[in-house]
Amino acid sequence: MIVKRRNNTLLSIPKKNMTIYLLRSIREPILHVSKDPIGLFSLIFSVFIITIAIAPSLISPCDPYKINMYETFQPPSFTHIFGTDDLGRDILSQVIYGARTSIFIATASIAFSLMLGTVLGLLAGYYGGRIDLAISMIIDAKLSIPTFFLILVVIAIFGGSIINMIIVIGITIWPPIARVTRAAVYSIKASDFVEAARALGASSLWVISKHILPQIIGVIISMGILQMGSAIIIEAGLSFLGFGDPTLISWGRMLSIAQTYIDRAWWMGFFPGLFLFLTILSFNIIGDKLYEYYNPRLREKSIYL
Repeated sequence: MIVKRRNNTLLSIPKKNMTIYLLRSIREPILHVSKDPIGLFSLIFSVFIITIAIAPSLISPCDPYKINMYETFQPPSFTHIFGTDDLGRDILSQVIYGARTSIFIATASIAFSLMLGTVLGLLAGYYGGRIDLAISMIIDAKLSIPTFFLILVVIAIFGGSIINMIIVIGITIWPPIARVTRAAVYSIKASDFVEAARALGASSLWVISKHILPQIIGVIISMGILQMGSAIIIEAGLSFLGFGDPTLISWGRMLSIAQTYIDRAWWMGFFPGLFLFLTILSFNIIGDKLYEYYNPRLREKSIYL
């Protein structure tokens, strides 16, 4: 039997209806995101970007690393839809492979930050007291340090490998996730079903994992999607400044090369910049709408606006 809380009422769902409930729990947030044109476009574009990031070799029309000095600075055409760069490489193919780099690093760093932020937020919100104070002080100290400056220092010392970028980005973007998780736990832990579980002798780990976490998982996921945009732009900024892996194609690295030829080949910077902008915008809109969906107060306000 699975338990769902709706309007502060505890509902029991039989096992035979569990599949229907799970499908609805996925369908309803998607419908909420796609109920207006901007949200629908963001959802479609994000799915498109993730698809090409998963299988770039199946979609890319050319080898993005292939150099052809006879086709340098070719403008957009039927042969090269996005044109070519200073080495005759196809821009469209590079944009597709750049999506793989950005999405992979952002997804891995978000997964790392979600684990860290969720655990710390659950501990701070559930136990309170000195644990809450200590974790809140760590969050405040982290937020007082400029994120990008800290990342630059760490990457400059330890190098710009993919693993280092994932760890550093993940460590620097967890505080908002921890804060939202902490606030959500505070609003849940005084509920009747949590008090009932405690009265029956359930351990703290059981209460957190079985009763509190399932109630706030949607808010946590929405915060992770919101942070995807931050992770992507941090990765692009590091690559733009030359701190990324030089063997990988990245939108930031493409923009760094394009700035030298901006007056001669505008398409070199326009298309990777456009995809970078639309990707960040799409994830931000989806994350914002999901956060609105899982936050009852914001959801009620959106109904009356």
